[in-house]
Amino acid sequence: MFKILKTYYLYQWIVFSILFLISALFRESVNPLSKDILVSQIIAIILTLFVGTIYYFLDTKWGPNERTKRLKKTPFKELLEIGFEVKENQLIGTFNDYQVLAQYQWSGTNGKPSIIIYTLFNPKIDHRFIPEIKIKDLNKKYKKQRYNWTINSVSYEWSFNFRPPKFEKIEEFLVDSVKYVKEEKLEPMTLSDTDKIHSEYLAFLEKNK
Repeated sequence: MFKILKTYYLYQWIVFSILFLISALFRESVNPLSKDILVSQIIAIILTLFVGTIYYFLDTKWGPNERTKRLKKTPFKELLEIGFEVKENQLIGTFNDYQVLAQYQWSGTNGKPSIIIYTLFNPKIDHRFIPEIKIKDLNKKYKKQRYNWTINSVSYEWSFNFRPPKFEKIEEFLVDSVKYVKEEKLEPMTLSDTDKIHSEYLAFLEKNK
């Protein structure tokens, strides 16, 4: 219960509370200041309950339902046709020996529905983790393509209003991302390996502080 309150209501309440408190303190009013402050906080609580509840249902009910429906449509439909499978509200498959994740977000980076494709790779070269500076360099090198490189994946996000990207766009990213990953000499890695690798990487970062 506390987690729900913290996630969906606390931040909104803080924002509304501060905004209405400032308004009560600085606007001219015939009412006593204490009354204006009390009214402002009541309004803040009402708005918090309204906005937080909508956010809760979007995130836990409507969003997941929309994701399930979307995974049956283009461009996910074409991915299923070439061997991808639905696992934990996303598609997982292999393209040219590299494991790929395909996700639908009802509210992506731009606040719009989006499709994100991740091509996974092993963050180790010759049994050593690639340094953080390497990730920064990769993001600079492929800035024109607007690819996002992390320690174990390269991804692209397509935001849209009504029509999602065509499968040809997804396929183009798959081809190019695997090509670039191979050029950088980054080996394949499966999703099942990520937890172990992530733990090893955190230990590596701690050791090299």
